[in-house]
Amino acid sequence: MRLSSITLLALATAVVAQESSSTTTKTKTRDASTKTGKNSKGTTTAAANNATDPVAGGSDSGKGNSTAISTAPGGGKKTATTSQASATSFASGTGTVSVNGGDGLIYFIFAVVVFILALTTIYTRPTPAIDSDVLGNTPQSPATMATTRNITWHTGLTRQERNQARGQKGYTIWFTGLSASGKSTVATALEQHLLHLGVAAYRLDGDNVRFGLNKDLGFSEKDRNENIRRIAEVAKLFADSSTVAITSFISPYRADRQLARELHTQSAQAGNAPLEFIEVYVDIPIDVAEQRDPKGLYKKARAGEIKEFTGISAPYEAPLEAEITIKTHENTVEECVAQIVEYLKSKSLLFIPTASV
Repeated sequence: MRLSSITLLALATAVVAQESSSTTTKTKTRDASTKTGKNSKGTTTAAANNATDPVAGGSDSGKGNSTAISTAPGGGKKTATTSQASATSFASGTGTVSVNGGDGLIYFIFAVVVFILALTTIYTRPTPAIDSDVLGNTPQSPATMATTRNITWHTGLTRQERNQARGQKGYTIWFTGLSASGKSTVATALEQHLLHLGVAAYRLDGDNVRFGLNKDLGFSEKDRNENIRRIAEVAKLFADSSTVAITSFISPYRADRQLARELHTQSAQAGNAPLEFIEVYVDIPIDVAEQRDPKGLYKKARAGEIKEFTGISAPYEAPLEAEITIKTHENTVEECVAQIVEYLKSKSLLFIPTASV
C-alpha cells in the first residue's frame, strides 16, 4: 500500500509527539528543611535544590541541579546531584508538582487525528473499474463511445453489392405484442415460409436471447430498454448482411421500438441505402391472451409472483402506425403469414434468388 503525503505527515507528527513526551519532567520544590534526629543513626540534613528558587532568592539562575547532603552515623558525608529538565516549579512552601507534558499531549492527539484521516483517505479511495479497457479508460455506454473514443467506421462491401451477390435484400421484420399474443408462433411460421422460398432469414426470439446474449438482464424498465437496444443492433447486423431478420419481442415501449427503427432507417453510410424496418403489431385483447396463457405467466402475475409483468403490473404501449397489424384471435397462423408476405411483395422486398446467382 503506497503511503500518501497525509500519512507521512501523520508519522512525522507522531515522532515529534514522542520526543516531546520523553522530555517531560516532574519537579518537586520544597523549602530547605533540616531534620535532626536524636536516635543512634545520627542526623540527616536535606538541602533541596541547590539551584536557587526564585521565591527563596538563591544565586543559581535556574540550572536545575539538585543536591542532597546526608550525614551518616560514622560522620562522613554523601552528596548526590541530580540533573533535572528545564521544567521549574514557581510555587513555594508546599511542594507543588509541575508537569510540562501538555504540549506533548496536544501533539499526540493531533497525530492520532491526522493518522485516522490518512487511513480514511486510503481506504475510501475509489477502486478502478474491473472492466476498464487496456488503456485504463472508464467503460462507457455504446451510445457515447463513437463520440468519446478515437474510433472510425471502416467501410467494405456496400449493401447493394451484398444484395446482388446473395440475390436478396436484407431488412428487419419486428413483431411486437403482449405475451401469449402469438408473436413467436407467427414469426416461426414466417421464417419457415421464407426459407422454403429460398430466402435467407433468421429469427431472434425474446426468450431464446435471454439464455445467452441478454442473460444478464432482468425485466425492469431499464433492463427492458437495454434488451431491445441489443436486439435492435443484432437485427441491424443481420439485415446489413442481406439477411431477413425476424424478431419476436414484447418490446412494450414505443421509444424503444422507435430507437430500433432509427438504427435501421438512419444507417446509410457511403454507398449504402437505409435498411427497411417493418413493424408488425400482433393485436389481441388482453383477456384473450390471459385465457391462452400457455406458460402460466398471467396467473403468476395476478398472484403477485411476477413483478413488472407487461399488461398486468407494467404498461404496454401499442404501436400507433405499424406497417402491418395482424389479429391472431381472428385469423389462422397461415393467414397471418400470407398477410405479411403480401406486404413484402408490394414493397418489392421479397427477392427470389435465381440459379445463376
